[in-house]
Amino acid sequence: WQTSQLTRLMSGLRVTSIRLPLVSPLSSCLVKTVPMTPLWSPITMSTCQLRTGPSTSSMTQMETKLSPSQSIMRSESELRSETLDKINNKLETGPGRLFAVIFVRGIQHKVTQGDLVMVQTDMGAPTGARIIINKLLALGSQDFTLLGRPVLPRDLAVVEATVIEKTISRTKVVQKFKPRERARHIHFRRTKWTLLRINTINVTGRVGETLDREGVEKILVN
Repeated sequence: WQTSQLTRLMSGLRVTSIRLPLVSPLSSCLVKTVPMTPLWSPITMSTCQLRTGPSTSSMTQMETKLSPSQSIMRSESELRSETLDKINNKLETGPGRLFAVIFVRGIQHKVTQGDLVMVQTDMGAPTGARIIINKLLALGSQDFTLLGRPVLPRDLAVVEATVIEKTISRTKVVQKFKPRERARHIHFRRTKWTLLRINTINVTGRVGETLDREGVEKILVN
């Protein structure tokens, strides 16, 4: 029974054989190989590509090809020169209403043309005199703002003002006492004030081309 079953299984199998060419005894050391054509596969690569990778030309094309929403960032020097040119052109054609932050005796004042400013100090100029303030912390308009580090160059812009009035402040009572010692001291203090009218804010130089370098470290190159 087992023999008949084995015979039935063997008859159902199809055995194929490959005929090899006969090799003579004299050429037993020479074996002729027939190149086989490999099937294409998406994961197969040639040996040169595995070692060297893709060519540089293809990589350059991939890097320079940008989408419409992307752009190449320019250098900092180009952006700086472009910004300075725009500000200078705006100043030459007419910046409109300018404002400035002046620094007078330790106090900052934001002023514009036609303002009245009460400076809490004696400016040293008589009534009616015109003075020039060149210590500016900031200068700007509707389109731009220049900030000093800490002050702007002295030859960039100046503020011209007129002394309208010189007066003193109201009386301030300063009281000092020590508890449980019957020590009490009362002082009356009045400080000098100066009323200024801002006439104009004049731009006297170009941004980035000033000669004033006060407060900037000087590096000497041998």
